Amino acid sequence: MKAPCTIGVGLSGADSLALSPDGSELYVTSDAHPTVAILRRDSVTGALSQAAGTAGCVVAAAGSRGCSAGKIASGSATGIAVAPDGRNVFVIVDGETPDGLVSTRLDSFARSAAGALRRLGGRSGCLHPSHGKPCPGGRGLRTIEGVALSPDGRSLYLTSGFSSKAGAISIFRRGPANTLTQASGKQACLAANGGECRGDPALAFAGGVTVSPDGTGVYVLTLYGVAVLDRDESGALTAPAGAACISDFKSSCTKARGLEATTGLAVSPDAKNLYVTSLEPGGVAIFRR
Repeated sequence: MKAPCTIGVGLSGADSLALSPDGSELYVTSDAHPTVAILRRDSVTGALSQAAGTAGCVVAAAGSRGCSAGKIASGSATGIAVAPDGRNVFVIVDGETPDGLVSTRLDSFARSAAGALRRLGGRSGCLHPSHGKPCPGGRGLRTIEGVALSPDGRSLYLTSGFSSKAGAISIFRRGPANTLTQASGKQACLAANGGECRGDPALAFAGGVTVSPDGTGVYVLTLYGVAVLDRDESGALTAPAGAACISDFKSSCTKARGLEATTGLAVSPDAKNLYVTSLEPGGVAIFRR
């Protein structure tokens, strides 16, 4: 029997997607393995194809030989973002500690002009909540859930959602050589329970994150619906007074329908609309910015 689709490598448990800025590649992460499939996109037809070897799939784990190797490192890749300049790709990698706890990190890849990916090594190539070797840490980092970059590529945002009373967004400055740094003190992050970050109760169970194309707003999926943040030219974030969240059940948020158990969000290219998907009641909520 003929298979309905072309068979690809690294697509088991396909999870998240990201297109290169020029539209020539589609990158796909896997919930089954810490892999990124690299699919070439035909600009005329939109058809996808995949090269063999590491040109078609890479593993976000040190020491792995490739996606087709007999033994791939355990874990999963649950989020991905491509820098607007097309030079780097950032992947959220989930693994497991020796004592059975979930551990997450952000891995950085260099992207070639042909769309190939090369995992960056050393302390400049990753971030880890535990501040351990070989990755540095960052304020507000716990279980990393979402990653997004600003349109100018100078800011990278990571969300962490770890309980109904906690959740955070960490702010990183991206330098010309893909270096990631944070501001000092509490300016480095916002968190539902404050702590080492500035407080923003709307960020409970922070998940997916996106930045508006005009660079003025950041939106985060949360336990309550969507947290709304203002962004300035430096990349700093603040919660707008009286409009820090939208929800269909949280009394302290702006009331809206169709925002229970939110699953995805996107801002239109003209920055005029925000779209949010949810499991309950199921559908897409439409907002005008």
